Amino acid sequence: MAGRALLVQFVTSAIPAYTMQTCKIPMSICDKVDRTNRKFIWGNSDNRSRVHLVVWDKVCRPKSLGGLGIQSMGAVNISYMARMGWKLITEPNALWANILIGKYLKDKSFMDYIASGQESYSWKCILKGKEVIKAGFKWVLGNGSKIKFWLDLWVGDDILSDISLLPMPEEELNTLIEDYIDGSGN
Repeated sequence: MAGRALLVQFVTSAIPAYTMQTCKIPMSICDKVDRTNRKFIWGNSDNRSRVHLVVWDKVCRPKSLGGLGIQSMGAVNISYMARMGWKLITEPNALWANILIGKYLKDKSFMDYIASGQESYSWKCILKGKEVIKAGFKWVLGNGSKIKFWLDLWVGDDILSDISLLPMPEEELNTLIEDYIDGSGN
């Protein structure tokens, strides 16, 4: 079983890695790869089917949590898309990032971008990783020149406009933190 798990980790998981780094593979294909991996691990063949002793979700857990450390293809694919989005945010001067920023973002941020439906397939794929980034994304305050006071997640676990007791005027929503700080830093 350990040898089969290693083969799955280093062969069938590695084969689609390049493609998954550049585009979102349909879930039906990810499911077929996972199904093939499951059958291989449990020793299924064309002639006979064996009982799968553990639920696949448990097999896909990290070894430290009792799993075999095998990664689900769908989860790996979306993490690659999130990685591309993160690189777009953190490395905006890379050639590929300049092209995408110039074409789609212009003066908007990646996290604020709303798809119009006219985007390329590659850009749509990168946008699919945005939710993964949002789950672990928080601003570091600094001088507050890039952070929207009401719309960005910069304090606590909620966006302030979501927990405001009063309705927010539209022109107030895009106010930056620096607009609330006086000259002495208060």
